[in-house]
Amino acid sequence: CKCNFRVKFAFRPMALGMLITLIAASAGQQAQMIALQPANASQSSTQYDWEAGRAVDGKPELTEWENLSCTATAWEPRPWWKVRMGPTSVQFVRITGRSDCCEERLNGTKLYLTRADAHDWTAGTLCADTESAPWAAGETRDIECSGFGETLWIVSPPDNILTLCEVAVAGTQTFTTVTFSTSPTSTTTPAPVMQDFTAV
Repeated sequence: CKCNFRVKFAFRPMALGMLITLIAASAGQQAQMIALQPANASQSSTQYDWEAGRAVDGKPELTEWENLSCTATAWEPRPWWKVRMGPTSVQFVRITGRSDCCEERLNGTKLYLTRADAHDWTAGTLCADTESAPWAAGETRDIECSGFGETLWIVSPPDNILTLCEVAVAGTQTFTTVTFSTSPTSTTTPAPVMQDFTAV
């Protein structure tokens, strides 16, 4: 697909340094399944060897304990699972639950989107709540979760074990705003430079 990008560099002197901002926006992108990496997944605790990365191993058909492809936290006051996606405009999240046991553990699950450096989900935005419909054994559900974020959090109701067999995210990944400061070397403000280019 052909995607058009506009990049703007703006240089502005500040009292304590030079702020350099890179702004990039994309247009015309179609939503697609985002590549999630097991190394970028984590959870509030791990029961036995049911590690967080198993939920993004690309094996949604493996939904039983013996398949070694599902996650599980310990019994906790508020268990959670998260994955770093990179800057993503999310459309929906696809979750697959366990088929041989414990489908009720997903009832009332909430989904949040946060920045990459967020300490927990409360620093972000609630984008979905599954409380209205109980989960069936082995069910795969596409959950509308419209919003922008860098990390997806799946948060269980209180006093529960959170178990996931697969998680996938549909959306578009974009550039984001990056800022950093350097020591001021000049009080001159260069004119902004605008550059358009097309990526195929």
